[in-house]
Amino acid sequence: MNWTVELGDRNQTQRAGLNDKVVAPGDQIQIQGQRASGFGDRRIRASRLTVAGRPFDMCPERCVEA
Repeated sequence: MNWTVELGDRNQTQRAGLNDKVVAPGDQIQIQGQRASGFGDRRIRASRLTVAGRPFDMCPERCVEA
């Protein structure tokens, strides 16, 4: 199943340390965030992405430790 992941604006993404050298198409990632409320809408607003065990906090104030 494919999902659309919303990362925020360019400055927010850069502050988190996320760039095209960190993630490549096809890489597996873990996402923490808020799902869209519409039925069948496969979008998520990311608060944290984890790539190869390295976390990237897009919205640190919304990140909750599991």
